[in-house]
This record gives sequence, structure tokens and C-alpha cells, in this order.
Amino acid sequence: MKRSTRLFLAVILCLVMLLSAFLTSCGDSEKATDAPTLEPSESASENASTEKPSESESSTEEESVTIDPGLVFTKYGDAYTVTDYTGNATRVVIPSTYQNLPVTSIGEEAFYQCTGLTSIEIPSSVTSIGSYAFKNCTGLTCVTFGENSQLTSIGESAFSSCRGLTSIEIPASVTSIGERAFSYCDKLVQITNLSDQPLSDLPFNPDQEIRTSRETAFKNVLATDENGVITYTVGDTVYLMGYIGKESALDLSSYTNLTEIY
Repeated sequence: MKRSTRLFLAVILCLVMLLSAFLTSCGDSEKATDAPTLEPSESASENASTEKPSESESSTEEESVTIDPGLVFTKYGDAYTVTDYTGNATRVVIPSTYQNLPVTSIGEEAFYQCTGLTSIEIPSSVTSIGSYAFKNCTGLTCVTFGENSQLTSIGESAFSSCRGLTSIEIPASVTSIGERAFSYCDKLVQITNLSDQPLSDLPFNPDQEIRTSRETAFKNVLATDENGVITYTVGDTVYLMGYIGKESALDLSSYTNLTEIY
């Protein structure tokens, strides 16, 4: 009898403990459900909304970057300008586009006094060459413009003192040539002028201004032959412009195509 009573009491005690544990777990669950959701503090919200973008994201000023072989491009609007050259290559090819935008100009003094530069290729996308852009590039011997060049202006003294330059072809699209653009180019003996713009201060006599009011859309060529005779051809007309030879007496009898002594 006593054994049965003890067994019964043990069962009752177990049931009480189980019931107590059940009630406790239910209470915790209700507390978890009723717990309020924490909202971000007002100050934190303000900090998130007033965070400033980085300077690179917010800047709307001109963007300047350098790429090999030393060309420096500056962005103006929706196009790039070559504004400097920091390399030492002898041959430089300017690309027609940079970062998916056209390269449309060569800035003032961009290649100023780059004495090691011997060859420059200018793409058809370039419409202007700034003043003094290639001044004192004494080693420059070759200037090439891209096919169907859109060049419209050559700035003042743009190629001045390029003493190694022997010839150049000016694109037909050019509408403006600045003063002294080719002055003091001592070896420049042939200028093919496809434009209708006058050329002044040419290298064989920097103090003399050559007036080219007779020029038309024909191919105009200024050339110096092996005797040092300088002629200027406009269409079928040939003008004697000067003489840089060493002979004290000059025989022009063989120059039967001369039309006028200028």
C-alpha cells in the first residue's frame, strides 16, 4: 500500500513539473511576440539622408587624365582636347576618340618645345590646333592629317620654329590660319595648301608677308627646287617667290613655266 502511494505521488509531481515548464514557455513566447520593433533613431536617419557623395561622383568640373605615351586629355563638354604631352616618344599618334568621346582639338602649347618629337599624326576628328601648339618642336619632320580631315583652324605660331619640318599639306577644310603659323621653319620648302586661306610669314623670309588673294580652291603648292628657287603654284599659274641658293647670278631661262615674278 505504501509502495503504491509513493508511486502515485511521484507521477503527480512529474505532471506538475511538466505543466509548470509548459506555462513558462508560453509566457516567453508571448513576450517575444509582444516585443516592440525597434525603429532607427531620428539622428541615424538624418545621417543617412545627408551623406555627401564622393568628390569623384559629385564633380562636374573638367576632367583631366593621362594615357600612354604621355598624351594628356582634358574633357570639355562632350569632347576631349589634347592639352599636354608628358612623354618622350618620337612618333605620336593622336586617337580620334577617348573614352567613347571624340578628340576634337589640340590645345595651346600642348606640344610646346617637345624637341624629341619627330612625327605627329592628327586624326580627322580634330577641328582646331591651338596657338603655339607645336612651337619649338625642332625635331619635328612629319605632320600627317587624317583622311577627310575636319580641321578648320590653325592657331597663331602653331608650328613656328619647327626647324626640321620640310613639308606640310594644309587640309581643304581649313578656314583660318593664324599669323606666323609656319614662321622660322627654316627647312620648310614645300607647303601644299588645299584650302583657300592666305599664308603669311613664310619661312624663307619671316619679315615678308605673302598675299594670296589670287588663291582659289585649286591645289596650291609652295616649293623650293634643288637650285634654291622658290615658286608658288596656283592651278596652272606659277609665281617666282624668292631665291635661297648660293649662286651670285641666277639664270631663269630654263624656267619656262613662270608666269609672274612676285
